[in-house]
Amino acid sequence: MAITGSSNFEAGHGSNFSIDGNSVDFDATADGNDVFWFYVKLSGVDGTTPAITVTYSQSPAGSMTGVRPVYSFDQSSWTDVASNWSDPDLSFTIPEISGHDDVWIALTVPYTYTDLLSDISTWESSQFVTVQDLGDSQGGRNIYYLKINDDTSTRRKLQISITCRAHSGEPEASYELKGMIDWLISADSVAQQLRKLAVFHIFPMANPDGVYAGRNRAFNSGTDANRDFDESGPDNNDEEDETYLIHTKIHALNAADALDFHLDIHSYYAEEPNVWRDSAELDSNLETAIEAWLTVYDTEAYYNPAFQQHDNLAQSVNTTWRDGMHDQYSIPTFTTEGKAQGYNGFGYPTMSDIENGGTDMLKAIVRGLVERYLPTGWTWGDATAIPEKPETWDDWEIKETGSDAQNDSSHGDLQLESGDEFVSPVVDLLNTDSKKLSISYNTTNGSGSVHWRGDSSSFNQEDDEVDGPEWEAYTSGTLKTWRYAQVKVTG
Repeated sequence: MAITGSSNFEAGHGSNFSIDGNSVDFDATADGNDVFWFYVKLSGVDGTTPAITVTYSQSPAGSMTGVRPVYSFDQSSWTDVASNWSDPDLSFTIPEISGHDDVWIALTVPYTYTDLLSDISTWESSQFVTVQDLGDSQGGRNIYYLKINDDTSTRRKLQISITCRAHSGEPEASYELKGMIDWLISADSVAQQLRKLAVFHIFPMANPDGVYAGRNRAFNSGTDANRDFDESGPDNNDEEDETYLIHTKIHALNAADALDFHLDIHSYYAEEPNVWRDSAELDSNLETAIEAWLTVYDTEAYYNPAFQQHDNLAQSVNTTWRDGMHDQYSIPTFTTEGKAQGYNGFGYPTMSDIENGGTDMLKAIVRGLVERYLPTGWTWGDATAIPEKPETWDDWEIKETGSDAQNDSSHGDLQLESGDEFVSPVVDLLNTDSKKLSISYNTTNGSGSVHWRGDSSSFNQEDDEVDGPEWEAYTSGTLKTWRYAQVKVTG
């Protein structure tokens, strides 16, 4: 039986098959101004050793050197093989096949729209997950929004938004996100902590039609799905349906409780996995904190922890999710880029490696944000020790004041005996009329005070003033409208 080829199935991509004995040639065609993805089925392969050549319609923007394509006899278990790249051809050989008439071949392990539906049915059974269908794509597929939150915690939390699979031909991105979500809703003690510290707003597939059709980057309309964000706000005349639905939801979320961070997940075929950020996007301390924690958590060194600058696109056109979210909402934004090649001795990453890499990235981002913007006062991983925000100022032993008063007995004196200790709750400075906090106390050893000064947009990172015996003062940083302080006083 002669070998035949097809891509007429979900996520399939490949055309113009030319088959001569065991030699199988086919084309991979660009869309959205790039090409890399292929996924084909060969039939009549029992007893053959297929030698594959994929001819690309243009040079891929990324690097194809070191790519290890995969093959499967059931579309479930996949095996990778070495390849050779000689622009515009990618060539590789499938080991001799015995006992199977069909084989599926892809650039990397696929993650389809059907896979997403299956995962969502699992995720939504968690008490921490809420799923919403925002509406239909151009092809009538669902645009999903997932909210992950532990609503037993009443504190003001980090608001983190995540988009994924704008570029449909980058399935490793979905495995990275799957790793994040599976871990985040688990019983792991650190996952429990994260759910109490942050709310996660997740849009798992920004281009479901592109994923279903096996395209590289484009919507049904032909627009690159990661060049469609209108920085002036959601606009159904200027954005494709998919972008408009997600952008509208994000806009409403930001209005209800200002977003603090955005992550856009990709798996571009670069020399190394990396993290893109814009030139003026992050303060150096936040970047340092996240890089440091990524190095700690990513023990397998899946990611290159050195963040790379990536300047904004020209503003005359709609832009990327990373650039648009940063520019419109003035929040830090990252793009993660995974890969399918081996590098730096890591070897070829399995899907499990990629899922673990996603988990490590999420831990590093949230812990970096916490370290930078939250006060100390609890042990990381101890979800029960997180200080809660009180309902009213009447619940506080310390009050806001409209002046830089020191030793002011009208503003919540702390009466301590020698050796006594008092740790204040976490103070939300945004809600003070003057944006100033003053604490005074009297002890048998003397008196002193501590206060922070700030305005509507920021306040000092370091202790502004500390007077008196035995003070430990903790302040947060500036993150949109979230500003906290905490004070420990020892008599």
